[in-house]
Amino acid sequence: MRVNSVLPGPTRTGLTRKSVRQDCDFPLGCWVEAEDVAAAICFLISDDAAAITGGELVVDGGVSLVPR
Repeated sequence: MRVNSVLPGPTRTGLTRKSVRQDCDFPLGCWVEAEDVAAAICFLISDDAAAITGGELVVDGGVSLVPR
């Protein structure tokens, strides 16, 4: 059995569309989209990730790398 997790950061959704945060506020220059999170999940459940377990896949556009 494999157990992994996806750790999404600030994600553009219907609720965040009115946020004052701009694309330039993110290290990679854009919000994380729901499709980005979905792609990470699809990868982890695919055969391409068959040897990965206990992993934490951060999908946050680099936000967690910037000191606060």
